[in-house]
This record gives sequence, structure tokens and C-alpha cells, in this order.
Amino acid sequence: MIINTNTGSANAARILAESTSALQKSLKRLSTGSRIASIEDDTAGSAISKKFSAQVTRLNAARSNVGNMISFFSNPGWLHGEGGWCSGADE
Repeated sequence: MIINTNTGSANAARILAESTSALQKSLKRLSTGSRIASIEDDTAGSAISKKFSAQVTRLNAARSNVGNMISFFSNPGWLHGEGGWCSGADE
């Protein structure tokens, strides 16, 4: 049994798939009206966005920590060893 392979047809199918993908990408850019339609279009912008998101996360954590400390110090019981740093270990 002999199996024939139509390499020309396989090559044409591969090229068609690549050009279809490129056409879809171009149409996406045109429809958004932007040069950058996705993260893969601008890797530097993606890195900056991730860095900014991490910074926002750290600032939210710092804000939460400040709120916790305000609550802790607004309770006068910590001065007398009623919970907090002074209870248990120093007694």
C-alpha cells in the first residue's frame, strides 16, 4: 500500500491558517481603534501594568495595616497588658 502526501496542499493550508490569523489580528486592531488591542501587542506596557497592579496591592495592604494599628492604639487596654504585646509573655 502506498500513501501519497500532497505536500503542496499541506503547505497551502498552513499558509492560509497563518494569513487568516494575521487578518483577524488586524481586524481586531482596526475595530478597537487602537494600535494596541491586547497584551501581546505591547509587552512593555504589560510589564508596566503588572508593576502598577503590584504597587496598588502593596498600598492597599499598607492602608489596612495602618487601620489595624489605629484600632489597636485607640484601645487603652494595651497600656495595661490587656491583650496585645504585653499579655502572656512578660508575666
